[in-house]
Amino acid sequence: MKLKTLKLENKEYSTSILDLLRLLDPSKTGKFMTILLNELKFYNNSIPLGARNIRLLNHPIKTLNVVQEEIIENLIDCLGGSDVINDLEKFEVLCEENLISITDIQEYKSLGELSLAVIDAEEKRKNVDSSPHKEIVVEHTDYLVLKPLNVFASKKYGASTKWCTSSRDSKTFYQYSEKGILIYILSKIDKSKWAVYYDMNLNELSWWNAKDILTDGYLVNLPEQLKKDILTYILNETKPNGYYFNEKTNLDSKKVLSVVTEEYLDVDGDNLDLLCEPYAPSTLNVVWPPGINPDGVRYESTTSSEEKIDSMVRKTLEYHYTISALNKGGEEL
Repeated sequence: MKLKTLKLENKEYSTSILDLLRLLDPSKTGKFMTILLNELKFYNNSIPLGARNIRLLNHPIKTLNVVQEEIIENLIDCLGGSDVINDLEKFEVLCEENLISITDIQEYKSLGELSLAVIDAEEKRKNVDSSPHKEIVVEHTDYLVLKPLNVFASKKYGASTKWCTSSRDSKTFYQYSEKGILIYILSKIDKSKWAVYYDMNLNELSWWNAKDILTDGYLVNLPEQLKKDILTYILNETKPNGYYFNEKTNLDSKKVLSVVTEEYLDVDGDNLDLLCEPYAPSTLNVVWPPGINPDGVRYESTTSSEEKIDSMVRKTLEYHYTISALNKGGEEL
């Protein structure tokens, strides 16, 4: 469909930057528009935090100014991240290779469905098993709660999220599966997804939303009984996910984890993502980007070491409180 036709049919999405600025101007005459626009022209995003979406796209995008770039950054975030946008180009290529069974784009209800088609086709291209091996953790009417037990399952059920465990690089998935219990929670009602990870070596539990942002487990928008059932399952599980891999997945895991590479810790623009790098093995030659210390923790010069320690202690106490409460039958929750 032509852009002109789309604009006519969707006028609420054809608003310009100047139109948006006018919404910020409280005057009746628009007298603040010039000063607002001048301020915007001096906006500087030359010091971005972490890897920016627009720089992770396979096809280059040219923008007229940094404000447009910021808007595109947010659009990519709203649409599911750079992997999802890159899948559009991959879809075209895979269709030409006759690896996509449904080539009519109108048949897809969402970008998530399109991404799954791309993932499936890429697995077929590599002649690998594209069956999503998983274990259902908790039976629930409104949610699918599972443990991904191979890369394809992690990609399929983690599609349209920013979880590094479901990214196209399988290394992080294998690292997490080797160290602990990784669980995905998918709503059957809407598109919301959550990930739970329990590091069995550190005895640390963490909850992550679809944008891969660390979230307080008490505030996760899930039924309380479901959260208790998930935590009970984790406390009763004595083996990491990797223990349940089939023979082929186990061999693939060992092969991937044995490769020594030089890499940056994968960090988003807001906070350190535990789902991006569970640990830095001593066999790796890790290069630390600016703003990251050898422990993998993002730091700011205005934050004291005492404040960082206090924050870590509070989070650890929360984990121990949750586990203690569950051991007592969940009354304290």
